[in-house]
Amino acid sequence: MKRTAVLTACLLAFLFACPAYGFYTVNFDDTVITFPGWENGTDDDFKDVIGLPDILGGRLTYDSNYNLVSIQFSYIVTQNQHLWSKLAPGDLFIDVGSDGTWDYTVGTFGAADMDNVAVNSVSVPLEGPGYVMSGADGMWSGYDIRDDHPIAVEGGTEVSTAAFVGWRLPGSPEDVVWVSYIFDPESAINIRDGLIIGWTLNCANDVIYQKIDIPLIDIPEPATMVLLCFGIAGLFAFRRKMAI
Repeated sequence: MKRTAVLTACLLAFLFACPAYGFYTVNFDDTVITFPGWENGTDDDFKDVIGLPDILGGRLTYDSNYNLVSIQFSYIVTQNQHLWSKLAPGDLFIDVGSDGTWDYTVGTFGAADMDNVAVNSVSVPLEGPGYVMSGADGMWSGYDIRDDHPIAVEGGTEVSTAAFVGWRLPGSPEDVVWVSYIFDPESAINIRDGLIIGWTLNCANDVIYQKIDIPLIDIPEPATMVLLCFGIAGLFAFRRKMAI
């Protein structure tokens, strides 16, 4: 019985010290035309996609501590493939708690090293100043793009890094490409209270703005763990008795 008691104590310690761990995914669609409040007063306000690419939606992954692991977007290109070389990703915008203020950006706009992109702490109201705007650099002069829409944030304080992978021209109009923002575990952006994400390109031809609610993770209650431990201990005791 002494051995059984020791085993039970070890099991209890292990279960209480090591809660259930895993990764969880939430899918989302492209349901908007622009960031709220950033219509430009032209026919663009009625077009989900202008030219290329067509962003279809994506998925978000977090761990059992509700820390952000990755954000992915999917897209296709069905026209104007010859213009692909002019395209580049804008920043990824993150509003933790969905309170209308961006808390983080991932600085893919203009980044030289996509394997180590700065994750910046910011405080930029959705409809406030502080943005880099589409069309402002003049590179799209003469092209049909969505002008005067946020594509990045000026400044911010770097708190971590992320990798941006998968960016490429699809091989055919039916080819769905996935790009991924993969976060450094040390970034620890906790999204338990939900978030809003925003993303577009340097032309803002298609825009993602999506509020995501995070489902609570079902972790067994301590009482359940205790019963499990005693059940296992009982099995060991029964086995010992049968052996005797």
